[in-house]
Amino acid sequence: MPDMPDKPLRPDVGPPNSEPANPVPATTAPPDLGPQPLALTVAMDAARLAACLGPPERVVAHPALAAAVEAALTEARRAIRPAAVCSVVAPSEAPLPPPDIEADVEAGVQAQADWTAVDWVVPFVATIGPSLEEAALAAIKAGKPLQAMALDAAASAASLTLVDSLVHHLAAGPAAAVGLEPTALAFPGDEGFGLENLRRVLDLLPAPAVAVIGVVVRDSGLLWPLKSVAGIIGLSRSGRLAGRGRAGRAGRANRSGEVSDLGRRACGRCPVRERCSFRH
Repeated sequence: MPDMPDKPLRPDVGPPNSEPANPVPATTAPPDLGPQPLALTVAMDAARLAACLGPPERVVAHPALAAAVEAALTEARRAIRPAAVCSVVAPSEAPLPPPDIEADVEAGVQAQADWTAVDWVVPFVATIGPSLEEAALAAIKAGKPLQAMALDAAASAASLTLVDSLVHHLAAGPAAAVGLEPTALAFPGDEGFGLENLRRVLDLLPAPAVAVIGVVVRDSGLLWPLKSVAGIIGLSRSGRLAGRGRAGRAGRANRSGEVSDLGRRACGRCPVRERCSFRH
């Protein structure tokens, strides 16, 4: 019979090569997002709207276009009904982009969205409602193309800002409550993450809640209302990506409510970024 130790082992120390008595968990608990749609806020201003029409300095220098922007901004603040539906799944259950290097043209650097370091994935769909697109169509029928263009730009600006609002909501609330933070963002249609992933993302969401906000996928594969957006947000333990370059820094949502760095990287992910007329 082997010799027994003179003193009992401390409860937190096991024999050599054994598992520790209180192992560090491999991941954190998922955030509690609930089954109901989220009512979000969207901060709209003339600069964001103008940027969706072209170089902002040219837009504001054109009197008629500047007036159309202000009118569209007023209509947007009145008409949009921003909402989102989310769920949370393990990375093994979600479609994920490849961890490829992404050229961030705006910053002049490269970034890697490290999906291998993600603890949980938040599939989402978000919408601003149909009102702005309906107003734009009405303006076209009324022979007011400039007004229609400004209204469509307002819808685009609101849609982009809506994603940032969702990231901010996660960072400031449910994710932070369990020690997580948004560190990656991808949309079906991104380079390396094809549009075929759209239905896979939507299949991970509670269908009754999606019906409440009125989002459907048409036979063409487009979301309705137009300007609705679906995607995935990666959540990682706070500080887990520290020191991994821009991906670790850019992933942290801007908790002041301004446009998040994740949203700013949209141009860096776009496959037509080098030939986009709005960037030159």
